[in-house]
Amino acid sequence: QGGDEGGDYNTVAVYDLMGREVALLAEGMQPAGTQTLRWAAAGLASGVYLVRVQSAGGVATRTVTLSQ
Repeated sequence: QGGDEGGDYNTVAVYDLMGREVALLAEGMQPAGTQTLRWAAAGLASGVYLVRVQSAGGVATRTVTLSQ
């Protein structure tokens, strides 16, 4: 459901390739437009992870490579 200020309820989560959620980067109302998030990935192994963004407008998933 959209907000009064042009924002939406969004969830941004990181998953490993086994489908386990390893980090929740954002959850809640976010203003419309570009946002910047930081992922504190300490304790996670280097490798490929999936970042999933879900909002009223749909779902997008991207792969990221973590190298530590």
